[in-house]
Parts: sequence; structure tokens; C-alpha cells
Amino acid sequence: PTGATWWVFGLIVLTVVIALLGTVYLTIKLIEPVIQITHEAKQIAEGEYGYQLPEDQPDEFGVLTVSLNELTARIRDNMTELKQFGERTNQINLEIHKRVVMLSGLLQVGELISRGADLDLVLDRVIEKLALLDDQGFSFLCLEPVEELTPALRLRRAHQLDTDQLSALVFDSAHALIDAAHSPPAGMREVYEHLGQPNLLLQPVTLRGRQIGLIGVGNRHPNYTWPTEWVDLVSVFVKQTSIAI
Repeated sequence: PTGATWWVFGLIVLTVVIALLGTVYLTIKLIEPVIQITHEAKQIAEGEYGYQLPEDQPDEFGVLTVSLNELTARIRDNMTELKQFGERTNQINLEIHKRVVMLSGLLQVGELISRGADLDLVLDRVIEKLALLDDQGFSFLCLEPVEELTPALRLRRAHQLDTDQLSALVFDSAHALIDAAHSPPAGMREVYEHLGQPNLLLQPVTLRGRQIGLIGVGNRHPNYTWPTEWVDLVSVFVKQTSIAI
């Protein structure tokens, strides 16, 4: 072969090599984003809705990436809304359950009073039911000491509380509401400290217009405010206690 022939042959080989390299380059440029998007979309499909695809390509792949990110954001928002709805539903169900339990307790106490049940049984049932107002709840009953001539009230019954620790305390407050919005009155400061600074609702037990006792209900939730319906409910139990006595 002549030199011209070798030159043509070399040119053909060079052209083929350049074409192959160009094909490989274009294939990589086309396939690599597809593989990357597929991999990242798989992560999203597995539940990683907080993952964001990089939006650094100006071509069709960039448009696809933006669309996928927008879809993922909508799915993430929907999942958050569903979770919040589920939490609200659980809370509503819990509140409904609490009210059913409290109403059932009122009926049970009323039935005990109507059939002339032993006073100790009635008082135990009242304090037990009041502690169920909250999953971290407690309750107690203070009465006048019959054997003493002092009007001070002393602990007689308690539920979810250490009675040995509180039995020596004197309660002289007729009514108190202690929570995030209300500070404890001076007469209840010692009791408040001994109980570990809880949210506390105190209501007097009266007989013929004279206070003879005190019912307390509490919990240990932070930043808590007593709902009006719970205050009213405790008042009904207090009235039942007065009737029983």
C-alpha cells in the first residue's frame, strides 16, 4: 500500500475511535442522570420523604428532578398532615374515654350513696375515680380531725400519692387552682412543695355551710392549665362527698 492509502486507513480508524468515544460520552451523559435519578427516587420510595434531588441540570433531566422534588414535597406534607390528624384523633379518643370514665365514676358513687353504702367505701371510690382524670394524676381527701379542737384539715385518703410523706401536713386552704397560669396560695406552699410542685386543684367539702374537708386533684404535666370542664367535674364529686358525709 502507498502512503496515501495508509493515510486514508489511519483517518478511518481515527474517525471510528472518535465516533466510539463520542458515543460512550453521550451514553454516559444520558444514562448517568437516569441512574442517579432512579437511585434517588428509590430512596424516596422507601420512605425518605425529606430527601431532595439536586436540581443542577438545565435540560429535561433538570425539569424531571424539579417535578420529582415537588411531588416528594407534596407527599411529605400529606404524610405530616395524616400524622397530625392521627395524633389529634388519638387525643380526641383519649379525652372521650376520660369523660366516659368520669361519668361512669359519678354514676357509681351516686349508686353507692343511694343504697346507703359504707361511708369509707364511698370516699375511697371518689378519690380513686378522681385520680383517673389524668394518666399522671393523683387525688386526696382531707377532713377535720374529730379528736382535735383545731379547724385544720389533715390527710385522710389519697390515691397515687405517698400518704406517709403527707400525713403530718396541715391543709388550711379552702380553695385553690394551681397550674401554669396560677401560683399556689401562701397556705398551700408547704403542701405544694412536698407534692413536687404539681398542677393542683383544691375544692372544699362543706356540710350545712361549714367546711369540713378538702378534696385535691393534681397532675405533673408541664405548662398545663386546668380545663373548665375538669373543674366542674371535680365540683360534682365534691358535692357527692358532702352528701355522703
